[in-house]
Amino acid sequence: MEQKKKQPPTAVPEQDSLREKLALSIKDEDVRRHFAIKMNVRGGMMSQRYSFDFSAAGDGTAKCRFESALTRRKGESRKKGLAAGDLVALLRKLERAVQLPREQPRFLPDTVVGILEVSHGTSLRRFYFAADPEQAKTQGKVPPRELLQAVDAVYAAGAKLTGKRRVKP
Repeated sequence: MEQKKKQPPTAVPEQDSLREKLALSIKDEDVRRHFAIKMNVRGGMMSQRYSFDFSAAGDGTAKCRFESALTRRKGESRKKGLAAGDLVALLRKLERAVQLPREQPRFLPDTVVGILEVSHGTSLRRFYFAADPEQAKTQGKVPPRELLQAVDAVYAAGAKLTGKRRVKP
Protein backbone atom coordinates (compact mmCIF):
# COMPACT_ATOMS: atom_id res chain seq x y z
CA MET A 1 0.00 0.00 0.00
CA GLU A 2 1.39 3.37 -1.01
CA GLN A 3 1.96 5.90 1.78
CA LYS A 4 0.85 9.49 1.38
CA LYS A 5 3.68 11.89 0.70
CA LYS A 6 3.98 15.09 2.65
CA GLN A 7 2.74 17.99 0.53
CA PRO A 8 4.39 21.41 0.60
CA PRO A 9 2.28 24.22 2.09
CA THR A 10 0.02 26.02 -0.36
CA ALA A 11 -0.32 29.27 1.61
CA VAL A 12 1.81 32.25 0.66
CA PRO A 13 4.60 32.72 3.21
CA GLU A 14 4.00 35.62 5.58
CA GLN A 15 7.29 37.29 4.65
CA ASP A 16 6.33 37.48 0.96
CA SER A 17 2.97 39.00 1.85
CA LEU A 18 4.65 41.65 4.02
CA ARG A 19 7.20 42.32 1.29
CA GLU A 20 4.45 42.87 -1.28
CA LYS A 21 2.41 45.12 1.04
CA LEU A 22 5.49 47.14 1.90
CA ALA A 23 6.23 47.74 -1.79
CA LEU A 24 2.60 48.78 -2.36
CA SER A 25 2.58 51.06 0.69
CA ILE A 26 5.35 53.19 -0.75
CA LYS A 27 3.05 54.14 -3.62
CA ASP A 28 -0.40 53.83 -2.06
CA GLU A 29 -1.40 55.83 1.03
CA ASP A 30 -4.39 53.54 1.75
CA VAL A 31 -2.11 50.49 2.04
CA ARG A 32 0.43 52.54 4.05
CA ARG A 33 -2.17 53.38 6.71
CA HIS A 34 -2.15 49.78 7.95
CA PHE A 35 1.60 49.63 8.64
CA ALA A 36 3.18 49.87 12.06
CA ILE A 37 6.88 50.24 12.80
CA LYS A 38 8.36 49.77 16.26
CA MET A 39 11.91 49.68 17.47
CA ASN A 40 12.96 49.01 21.05
CA VAL A 41 16.58 48.95 22.17
CA ARG A 42 17.65 47.98 25.69
CA GLY A 43 20.73 46.86 27.55
CA GLY A 44 24.20 47.55 28.80
CA MET A 45 25.72 47.45 32.25
CA MET A 46 23.94 49.60 34.86
CA SER A 47 26.36 52.52 34.48
CA GLN A 48 25.99 52.36 30.68
CA ARG A 49 22.30 51.47 30.46
CA TYR A 50 20.60 52.54 27.23
CA SER A 51 16.96 52.47 26.16
CA PHE A 52 15.18 53.62 23.00
CA ASP A 53 11.50 53.27 22.12
CA PHE A 54 10.10 54.33 18.75
CA SER A 55 6.73 53.68 17.18
CA ALA A 56 5.18 54.96 13.99
CA ALA A 57 1.82 54.19 12.44
CA GLY A 58 1.01 54.20 8.76
CA ASP A 59 -1.10 57.33 9.20
CA GLY A 60 2.12 59.20 10.01
CA THR A 61 1.72 59.49 13.78
CA ALA A 62 4.88 58.62 15.70
CA LYS A 63 6.51 58.95 19.09
CA CYS A 64 9.95 58.35 20.52
CA ARG A 65 11.73 58.15 23.86
CA PHE A 66 15.38 57.43 24.64
CA GLU A 67 17.77 57.54 27.58
CA SER A 68 21.51 56.92 27.87
CA ALA A 69 23.06 56.58 31.35
CA LEU A 70 26.60 56.69 29.93
CA THR A 71 26.23 60.04 28.14
CA ARG A 72 23.44 61.36 30.37
CA ARG A 73 21.31 62.14 27.35
CA LYS A 74 17.58 61.67 27.15
CA GLY A 75 14.66 62.86 25.13
CA GLU A 76 11.01 62.23 24.58
CA SER A 77 8.38 63.30 22.12
CA ARG A 78 4.65 63.26 22.39
CA LYS A 79 2.74 61.65 19.57
CA LYS A 80 3.53 63.74 16.49
CA GLY A 81 3.05 63.51 12.77
CA LEU A 82 5.87 62.40 10.49
CA ALA A 83 5.91 64.09 7.11
CA ALA A 84 4.63 61.76 4.38
CA GLY A 85 8.01 61.93 2.64
CA ASP A 86 9.83 60.92 5.84
CA LEU A 87 7.49 57.97 6.37
CA VAL A 88 7.91 56.79 2.77
CA ALA A 89 11.72 57.11 3.06
CA LEU A 90 11.61 54.99 6.23
CA LEU A 91 9.45 52.36 4.50
CA ARG A 92 11.93 52.25 1.59
CA LYS A 93 14.75 51.43 4.02
CA LEU A 94 12.59 48.74 5.63
CA GLU A 95 11.73 47.31 2.21
CA ARG A 96 15.37 46.27 1.72
CA ALA A 97 15.64 44.85 5.26
CA VAL A 98 12.49 42.71 4.95
CA GLN A 99 14.18 40.75 2.17
CA LEU A 100 16.91 39.51 4.55
CA PRO A 101 16.77 35.90 5.76
CA ARG A 102 15.55 35.29 9.30
CA GLU A 103 18.15 34.71 11.99
CA GLN A 104 17.96 33.26 15.48
CA PRO A 105 19.01 35.91 18.02
CA ARG A 106 21.91 35.05 20.36
CA PHE A 107 23.67 37.72 22.40
CA LEU A 108 25.99 37.87 25.38
CA PRO A 109 24.69 39.29 28.69
CA ASP A 110 24.77 43.10 28.95
CA THR A 111 24.53 43.45 25.17
CA VAL A 112 22.53 46.44 23.99
CA VAL A 113 19.93 44.53 21.97
CA GLY A 114 17.54 46.08 19.49
CA ILE A 115 14.29 44.72 18.13
CA LEU A 116 12.89 46.27 14.97
CA GLU A 117 9.33 45.23 14.16
CA VAL A 118 7.44 45.88 10.95
CA SER A 119 3.80 44.84 10.69
CA HIS A 120 0.85 45.15 8.35
CA GLY A 121 -2.37 43.56 9.49
CA THR A 122 -1.56 39.92 10.22
CA SER A 123 1.94 40.01 8.68
CA LEU A 124 4.82 40.71 11.04
CA ARG A 125 8.61 40.67 10.76
CA ARG A 126 10.99 41.08 13.70
CA PHE A 127 14.71 41.79 13.47
CA TYR A 128 17.06 41.35 16.43
CA PHE A 129 20.41 43.12 16.40
CA ALA A 130 23.30 44.15 18.62
CA ALA A 131 22.76 47.93 18.73
CA ASP A 132 26.22 48.86 20.03
CA PRO A 133 28.68 48.63 17.10
CA GLU A 134 31.61 47.54 19.30
CA GLN A 135 29.57 44.81 20.95
CA ALA A 136 28.35 43.65 17.54
CA LYS A 137 31.93 43.40 16.23
CA THR A 138 33.17 41.60 19.36
CA GLN A 139 30.38 39.02 19.14
CA GLY A 140 30.66 38.58 15.37
CA LYS A 141 27.07 39.84 15.07
CA VAL A 142 27.42 42.91 12.85
CA PRO A 143 23.97 43.34 11.26
CA PRO A 144 23.69 43.28 7.46
CA ARG A 145 23.99 46.64 5.69
CA GLU A 146 20.27 46.66 4.78
CA LEU A 147 19.27 46.24 8.41
CA LEU A 148 21.75 48.89 9.58
CA GLN A 149 20.30 51.34 7.05
CA ALA A 150 16.75 50.64 8.29
CA VAL A 151 17.84 51.02 11.93
CA ASP A 152 19.67 54.27 11.13
CA ALA A 153 16.52 55.58 9.42
CA VAL A 154 14.50 54.84 12.59
CA TYR A 155 17.14 56.56 14.74
CA ALA A 156 17.03 59.58 12.40
CA ALA A 157 13.23 59.74 12.67
CA GLY A 158 13.56 59.46 16.47
CA ALA A 159 16.09 62.29 16.55
CA LYS A 160 13.76 64.46 14.50
CA LEU A 161 10.82 63.71 16.80
CA THR A 162 12.76 64.42 20.01
CA GLY A 163 14.63 67.43 18.64
CA LYS A 164 17.99 65.86 19.53
CA ARG A 165 21.01 65.60 17.26
CA ARG A 166 21.94 62.11 18.38
CA VAL A 167 19.79 59.35 19.84
CA LYS A 168 21.93 56.31 19.03
CA PRO A 169 23.75 54.45 21.82
